[in-house]
Formats: sequence, C-alpha cells, structure tokens
Amino acid sequence: MSKQITLNETRDKLRETNQKIVELETGIVILKEDMIQERADARQEKKRLKQAVHDTTKKTKKQKEANIGKKKELDTLKEEVTESEGKLHAIRKSIRRLETTRNRLEQQEKQLEVQLDLEHTENEELRQKGNKIRTEREELEKRYADKKTKLNQRMEMLTKETIQADKDYERLFERQQGLRIDIKEAVEARNYDSSKVKELNDM
Repeated sequence: MSKQITLNETRDKLRETNQKIVELETGIVILKEDMIQERADARQEKKRLKQAVHDTTKKTKKQKEANIGKKKELDTLKEEVTESEGKLHAIRKSIRRLETTRNRLEQQEKQLEVQLDLEHTENEELRQKGNKIRTEREELEKRYADKKTKLNQRMEMLTKETIQADKDYERLFERQQGLRIDIKEAVEARNYDSSKVKELNDM
C-alpha cells in the first residue's frame, strides 16, 4: 500500500514537472520574440542615432550632450539585451535540470510499477498457498473428527462390553459359589454314607 502511495506521488510530481517545462518553454518563446523586437528597435534606434549624430556634428554643445544621452540610451538597450540573453541561458539551464528530474521520476515510476507487479504476484502466490493450507487443514479436521467419532463409538461399545462382562463375571462367580456349596454338601453326604456303610459292615 505504501508503494502505491509513493507511485501516485511520483506521478503527481511528474505532471507538475511537465507543466513547469511547458510554462518555461512558452516563456522562452515570448522572451525570444521580445528580444527580436528589442534588437530590431535597437538597430532602428542605432541608425536613427547615427543619423542624428551625423546631422548634429555642427550643432552646439547642448546638441552634442543630447547625442551623448541618446548613446547612453542605446547602451542601456544593449545592456537589456545582454540581460535578456542571460535570463534565457538561465531558463534553458532550468529546463535541462527539469528534464533530468522528469527522466529520473519516470525511471522511478517504472521501477515502482515493476515492484508493484512483483508484490501483486507474491500476494497472489501467498493467497493460493493460504487456500491450499486452509483446504488441507479442513481435510485434517474432517479426518480427525471422523476418527474421533469412530473412537467414541468404539469406546461406547467397549464400555457396554465391559459392563456386560462384569455382569457375566458376577453371575459366574455366584454360580461358582453355589457349586462349591453343592460340592461340599455332596462330599459331606458321601462321607456320611461311607461311615454308615462301614458301621453296617462292622456289625
């Protein structure tokens, strides 16, 4: 998510940079037109001043001073032209710097898009692995539940069998006790009969 935000910010900066470049290029065109006009005006003014100097060479000192003033005005125009050229150079330098920035931002945008695609791929792989693990867990839980049910049923059956075995044991034990009493009584009766037979034989 943070990379998506960075990508959006990079795109916004790129749009701002492109807008600045367009504005600077427009300013350059206007400045060039102004410079052309200024140079044309300067040439016309220079011609006019030269003609004025030629026409006033024989005039008074006051007229000469006026011509000197015109020369200063021409120098001022030349300085303005030089200053305009300096501004144009600075603007071109700014455009190169902005173009470098734009190229860098475009490269960053491409890198972020590649990283974003990789993250989408990794997220899809993780989602598929999660689904697989979830399915395996559900299968294990089902097998465990089935085994638990079978074990519970087996335990119930064994419990019933144990209860029945206990009952059978008690019944057999009681029967054994009864047989022991019968055997004891039979032995006593046999001994009694034997003693009676002996007494009769002795008589």
